[in-house]
Amino acid sequence: QSLDRVLNELLEFTRPVALTMKPGSCIALVESAVSFLSYDHERIELDCTVDPAARALIDEARMQQVLLNILMNAVQSIEGDGTIQIGLTLSDQVVLLHIEDTGRGMDAEECSQAFSPFFTTKEKGTGLGLAISEKIVAGHGGEIRVASTLGQGSRFTIQLPRAE
Repeated sequence: QSLDRVLNELLEFTRPVALTMKPGSCIALVESAVSFLSYDHERIELDCTVDPAARALIDEARMQQVLLNILMNAVQSIEGDGTIQIGLTLSDQVVLLHIEDTGRGMDAEECSQAFSPFFTTKEKGTGLGLAISEKIVAGHGGEIRVASTLGQGSRFTIQLPRAE
């Protein structure tokens, strides 16, 4: 199963991104990704403050994959009790989704390599999850960034084209 997972992720990373773009609800996207997230609800508090009216031009299934990947990384980075906050900022042209956790965080070198293929800080990680996520977001005409402090947590920001 582990080898199968690695091969599937490698194939996904090397294939061109095929997207079916349409206007979609940001809150529905976030709620859908969260519904697939497995975590200890007593240990980790998840807070979502996303404007129900916010819409982005997205391939919903592929963006759900991106959000779920970042959320799983956030859950795995939290040792003991912690929080994950999902927020949104709107401008005239773009939607900025923010996912912030109180996990282990990353140092400057880890941040600079976070989206590099095969870079991982996990014992059983493939290092392809964030690289694939970056590729999907770029296919949307967007951008993904990370800011982090070791021992304090990380904040991922996903910029997507706004839809009316």
